Amino acid sequence: MRFGIAFRRCVVVFVLCGMMAMSPGCSPFPQLNSGDALGLEDWERDLLLAGLGIGATLLFPGGENFFSIFVDEFGGRDTAAFPYGEGGSLPFVDPVLGRAPVDPDNNVSFRVSVPSEYNGSRPICVRMFLLRTGGAVAGNLVFTVTVRSFQDGQSGEAIYIGATTVSVNPATSVDEFKDLVLPLNAGIPNGLGGGNISAGDLLAFELESIASDGGEYQLLGVEFYDSNSTAAVNGATIS
Repeated sequence: MRFGIAFRRCVVVFVLCGMMAMSPGCSPFPQLNSGDALGLEDWERDLLLAGLGIGATLLFPGGENFFSIFVDEFGGRDTAAFPYGEGGSLPFVDPVLGRAPVDPDNNVSFRVSVPSEYNGSRPICVRMFLLRTGGAVAGNLVFTVTVRSFQDGQSGEAIYIGATTVSVNPATSVDEFKDLVLPLNAGIPNGLGGGNISAGDLLAFELESIASDGGEYQLLGVEFYDSNSTAAVNGATIS
């Protein structure tokens, strides 16, 4: 038994070492169907696959690096502007959109930095996860998105990138999960209109509800990511 375990571990090490010595013209992936084919435990298979990813990075250092950032801390009205108040902190608020009656003071804001690996040309998307609860559906949720930016070496106030209106597709039930994809650096009506976004920029978003469908939409989180494909709006229209 111990010999078998030791043998499997040697297989893992052997394959990883082979990855380091391989020429770029050779690929190990067609030869590996699963961890079971090598008689590996789950953890050994995971280690092997992780090693393959590391090896690919070493073998192909010129490959593209993509990023994905998840945001789950939100602020209230005007916290998207700079500075962020005493201590520079972002005050936590209950991140809800569309609460009736609509109150412009119930804004939700968040901020995110553009990672250093961003190459400046790929589409960036803002993906919002919303959970609707509340009364009967009447109409649809509509909110504005205002984007501001601080860039390296800039002086003065944040750069105003623009404001757009997002009309969420009507809900089909009183309790419904919504997955919105809003391209950032794409022109209206296909995106939020933010251009000239570079690595290192600090972006601030402010969401203001302007119409309710009778329910409340809790903002569960926001994913901020870039893509190698054409960005497309999902779950809403932008104007």
